Amino acid sequence: MFGSYRTILALLVLCMHLFELPILGGYAVFAFYILSGYLMTLIMHGTYGYTWIGLKKYAINRFLRLYPMYFAVLFFAIVLVWALPNIWVIRYFKVLYIPGDLEGWLANLTFLFPMFNPAYYEPRLVPTTWALTVEMFNYFLVAIGFSRTVKASFVWLGLSLVYVGWTFANGLNYEWRYHTIFAGCLPFAVGSLIYHFRDSRLRDFLGNKSLVILPAAFFANAYIAHRIDELFAVCWYINLVLNALYIFKLLGMGKASDFRNTDSMIGKYSYPIYLLHWPVGLIVCYTLWDRPATGAYFTITSTHSLISGSVSVLVVFALSYVLIKLIDEKVDKVRASVKLRKS
Repeated sequence: MFGSYRTILALLVLCMHLFELPILGGYAVFAFYILSGYLMTLIMHGTYGYTWIGLKKYAINRFLRLYPMYFAVLFFAIVLVWALPNIWVIRYFKVLYIPGDLEGWLANLTFLFPMFNPAYYEPRLVPTTWALTVEMFNYFLVAIGFSRTVKASFVWLGLSLVYVGWTFANGLNYEWRYHTIFAGCLPFAVGSLIYHFRDSRLRDFLGNKSLVILPAAFFANAYIAHRIDELFAVCWYINLVLNALYIFKLLGMGKASDFRNTDSMIGKYSYPIYLLHWPVGLIVCYTLWDRPATGAYFTITSTHSLISGSVSVLVVFALSYVLIKLIDEKVDKVRASVKLRKS
C-alpha cells in the first residue's frame, strides 16, 4: 500500500499549491519523511548493510532514484522560465527564475540548496525540491548509523525533540519546525522506529477500521489547524502521530502479488507529480488565462481556478506517464543490477 499512499501524499501537495488548500501539503511532506525514515532504514538493514560496499550501493541507488527524472523536469522548467515573460513568471511564483551565478546553477542541478532553511533559497526552478535537500540530509544520517539500532533511533528522536523544544523556547515560528534540515529529523527518526518495532502487536490493535478512521482524522485535524490558530502547533504533531500509525497499519497490507504490482505502479506517479505540478501549473495558467489562477482555502473561488487546476492535474498525470515510461522504468533496471553487484 505504500505506493498508493505516496501518490496520495503527492496529490495533497499538488492540491495545496495549485488549489491553495491550506495545511495539507505540509502534512503530506512530513508523512513522506516518516515513510522515508522507515524505508531507508529497511533497505539499509535488508538490502545494503553498513559496509563500504553497501553504503556505495545505497548512494548510487539514491542517485538513480532521484536525479534522472529530476533532470528531465528541471530541463522542462528551464525551458518554460526562459520562454515565458519574466515578469509574468515571477508573479506566478517568485522563486522561478534562471540562476545568475555558478552557485545557483549547482544548487539547482543538485537540489542541495546551501541554507539551513532550503525553502528560502532562490532561485528554485523546481520549487518543491527544497524538501529533497532535507531528505538528502537525513539519508546521510541513516547511512552513518542514526537508525541502525533501536538505541540509535531513540537518540535521534531525542535530539530531534530537543531541537523542536529549542524552537518553541526561542519563540521561533513553525517554519523552523517544517522547512529546516533539522526539522525533518523528527519524522525520519519516527520512521526508523517504525522499522525497529514493525513486528509489534500495535498493527493488530489498530484494526481494519483504522484504515478509514485515521485518514478521516487526518483531514479533520488539518481543518482544525486551519480554523483555530491556537491549535496549529498541536495539530502539526498530531498529524505526525496519525501518519505514523497509518504507516504502521499499512505494513501488513497488500501482500497479494496482483495488488502489490498495481500498488507499485501507482506509486511510480508520486515523484513526477511532486516535481511537475508547479511547472505544469505555470504553463497551464499562462496558456488558458495569461495570468495565475488558483483557488483559496477549502473553497474554489472562481471558474478559472477550478479549470486551471483540473487541467493541470490531467497534464501532470500525462507527463508523469511519459517520464515513467521513458526514464523510470529504464532506470529501475539499472538500480536492480546495482543491488545484485558484489562490489
